[in-house]
Amino acid sequence: MRTFYFELVHVWIRLYALSFTSRTKSVRKLDLARTKSVDHSLFQYPMPLTSSRFRLTGTNLVSSLRKLEKLRRLNTGENLLGSQGAKDLNFICSLTSATSLEIVLINDNSFGGILPECISNLSTAMTLFYMEGNNTVGRIPAGFGNLINLEGLAVGENQLSVSIPSVIGRLQKLKYFAVSINSISGSIPTSLGNLKMLIKLYLNDNNLQGEIPPSLGKCENLIFLDLSNNNLSGSIPSQIGGLSSLKFKKDVAQNMLSGAIPNDLGNCMRLEVLLMRGYFFNGSIPSSLSSLKGLTNLDLSRNNLTGKIPEFLVTFGSLHCLNLSFNNFEGLVPVGGVFKNISAMFFEGNSKLCGGTPEFHLPTCDNLKQHKGRSTTSLKSIIAIVSALSGVILVFSVIFLFWFRKKIKQPASSTAENPLLKLSYQSILKATNGFSSANLIGTGNFGFVYKGILEENGVGILFTCE
Repeated sequence: MRTFYFELVHVWIRLYALSFTSRTKSVRKLDLARTKSVDHSLFQYPMPLTSSRFRLTGTNLVSSLRKLEKLRRLNTGENLLGSQGAKDLNFICSLTSATSLEIVLINDNSFGGILPECISNLSTAMTLFYMEGNNTVGRIPAGFGNLINLEGLAVGENQLSVSIPSVIGRLQKLKYFAVSINSISGSIPTSLGNLKMLIKLYLNDNNLQGEIPPSLGKCENLIFLDLSNNNLSGSIPSQIGGLSSLKFKKDVAQNMLSGAIPNDLGNCMRLEVLLMRGYFFNGSIPSSLSSLKGLTNLDLSRNNLTGKIPEFLVTFGSLHCLNLSFNNFEGLVPVGGVFKNISAMFFEGNSKLCGGTPEFHLPTCDNLKQHKGRSTTSLKSIIAIVSALSGVILVFSVIFLFWFRKKIKQPASSTAENPLLKLSYQSILKATNGFSSANLIGTGNFGFVYKGILEENGVGILFTCE
């Protein structure tokens, strides 16, 4: 009960302090945050730390900010400020008079509307601008490019659309950039490769298209990269695969990327999480990945990967989750390491795997070979039978065709060679020289047989008479 009253008094004091701001210009830090909600591990500035079971609501609170010319830090995180209306963020323009403003944290509220273009007129001393978890729509203002000292920019978990402005590449000191869980479209700007000091990049859960720009490989301090759940295509550039700085997470899952897994990934020896599920990757797992000894989570599921599961995965002592399901792996499943833990290993949808620990209930490799041998023999038998039948049918077809052609030609030939002759007695008499004995061939049961030559056309004839 004492804690409850203490927090109630604490909230009252903060509200009273806020109302007092309308009568003074000397306020430098205004903390109305409900909890510590910002990842400040990347920055040198002390973040406000408060804890309360109460939330501030409404829109009138921010109207008291207009005359705070010396304000340096504003934190209203994790409240219910805003009405999801079109003019909710207009108060940002009133902050342009605070020429020393360094930090604006308005994350996790109910601010609607669009980010005003007056952001370009905010103090160039600005280092952090966080407004994640609101209901803001529209585009990311190009005016952010004027805040040249910005180190952290987080506008994720809103309803932002259009594309990422290329002027973000001007922010040479930017370490943290998050636009995740929006409806951002277009391609990833190549200018992001200019962010040499970038440490964490969140572009996940948007509608980004096109290929991953190789220029991201110039972000030599990048330790966290999330490009998952977009519509990216093409292959992973070798420049990104070779980012040795990557440590905590490389997530490019659920896109339309294709090709082989880059050998250069083996250079990311500090990598702990590698998620490449739901792609069109093919080929085998490259041996270069054997250098990723620090991996704790490896997900290559739902691709078109082939070959054997590499033995070197057994030696990954920190690996506690390995997902190789729904690929085309074959052969013996290794024993040892992560493969001993049935709850940490996933490889369903690979029908050609065998062996492994008994808990996996896979066929023994001998049985798989025998089954494969029987299948191969059966297939060969079917092919032989089909080939033989085809040969027999072909032979009979040729014979039938030859017979049919001969049958068609025979009547014509017979008619041409043996025409029915109609001869007069005078023609026969002349042809046989008056039935001369010199033309007599012989006699038979039907009479005398003579030979002769017709005078009209010189054709030889045989003639029988009784």
